Amino acid sequence: PVAERVQFTGLLAYTSADHAVPALEALLAPSTPEEVQVAAVQALAKHRDDRVGAILASPSRWPGYTAPVRSAAMAALHSTADR
Repeated sequence: PVAERVQFTGLLAYTSADHAVPALEALLAPSTPEEVQVAAVQALAKHRDDRVGAILASPSRWPGYTAPVRSAAMAALHSTADR
């Protein structure tokens, strides 16, 4: 169920970036349910990793975001000065 996927996705915010960031990036695929994509963006935002900004703002990915995913990505991109 989507609700369980959202919960498990959120847990990736608390694992190492080396493991979490690639897994969270994969969840940003257009085929992933929107709620899971939003959870992935929110989990990515909690990682202080140089890759996060580039992943969220990727020109190839941005057009595929739905409005809620784009909103979450904008919030994540503005959450720290280094993004």
